Amino acid sequence: MLGTIAIESLKRRKHTALLTLLSITISICLLLSVDIIRTQVKSSFTRTVSGVDLIVGAPSGELNLLLSSVFNIGTPTKGIAWESVASLASNRQVSWTIPLSLGDTHRGFRVVGTNNDFFEHFKYGDMQSLQFAHGASFDQSLSTVIGADIAEDLGYAVGDSIIVSHGLGNVSFNNHDAHPFVVSGILAKTGTPVDKAVYVTLEGLEEAHSTGSSHGSVRRPSEHEEHEHEHEHEHEHEHEEHSDVENHYNSQAFEPEQVSVVMVGLKHRVTALQLQYQINQSKGTPLMAILPGMALAQLWQIMGNIEAMLLGLSALIVVSALIGLSTMLLASMRERYQEIAVLRTIGA
Repeated sequence: MLGTIAIESLKRRKHTALLTLLSITISICLLLSVDIIRTQVKSSFTRTVSGVDLIVGAPSGELNLLLSSVFNIGTPTKGIAWESVASLASNRQVSWTIPLSLGDTHRGFRVVGTNNDFFEHFKYGDMQSLQFAHGASFDQSLSTVIGADIAEDLGYAVGDSIIVSHGLGNVSFNNHDAHPFVVSGILAKTGTPVDKAVYVTLEGLEEAHSTGSSHGSVRRPSEHEEHEHEHEHEHEHEHEEHSDVENHYNSQAFEPEQVSVVMVGLKHRVTALQLQYQINQSKGTPLMAILPGMALAQLWQIMGNIEAMLLGLSALIVVSALIGLSTMLLASMRERYQEIAVLRTIGA
């Protein structure tokens, strides 16, 4: 009896009931969506870099060093000499190093100078390695590897040429037109800042920054060089197939004067704190080493206010929807006062 009366009452007020149900559904979905997005963003944020035990650069603050090397935001105030990089690489606790040179752009995207060690050792997420969607790593001094977003936005393919610009602005009048880089590979999508970066060789980047350019005088080959060239030309067909199979370019062999930062992988991760202390307390060249995981956690704490604000906003929306529901119920009871009185007189 009571159920039948309630159902008939809802049918008579179906529009009001549907609007109330819709408002509550939307508010709850919004609250759940914000919480899910917050969790996913935090997980993606903390998994931007994986497998890198230390990041070493000039003393400029932990967050500045992290943002410039991992998120391609800003740039270190000072570089570190290659002698320091070589000394760090020779440390018996170090397994590998990835030098990074920052400060250039290509059509608003960051340009990062590095070598093929980056594509071999850099990982993200749950120790996921970088994969190539097309092409391969550096095969010559003027090679470049681009992220998935750049290839999609600018329409680049393997074999295309790009021009690097000096400086970090979106518009630059100092373009290295004399040293175009050829796309040798396109990275697969990672969901990290790697997708929005252009990676070039340290050798090519230093060549582009050098004072000498292709507009200078051309040196004539000597008689000995001409003879060697003719000798190589005679036997070129013997090595043609072999050169197509084997890549002779070694990007790790080039030693620049300095780089911006160095990513370090250790043989045993338990020694990270010890090596960090040794680097930070070194009395020689001033260097600073940070732990990427701890720096990411510190950065996320700074962004925690935004997270709390989103959750608070969602909670207010749910509360407002519940207040609206209560208001509707009270108004409905007031409108049905006479109806309820009649039902009670007949024994309801």
